[in-house]
Amino acid sequence: MLYICIGIEKPEQYKNMKWSEIRRIAEKEGWYLYRHGSKHDVYHHKDRDYPIEIERHDSHEIRSGLFYKLKKQIGF
Repeated sequence: MLYICIGIEKPEQYKNMKWSEIRRIAEKEGWYLYRHGSKHDVYHHKDRDYPIEIERHDSHEIRSGLFYKLKKQIGF
């Protein structure tokens, strides 16, 4: 059996995205702050039945796996 692994790079606009940037995108897409947690802010959307959690590390970069998960949940 032959396995081929192809590395997929993130598009240039998403490299080194910060938590503050993803928060701005979420709010632009209609997510609103529901409550502050101890290390995360919880956001809700009027058309979605699940919350999202955004960390409060504004100047830190988002890890790539978590970024793609949030991107899918937010809908951008």
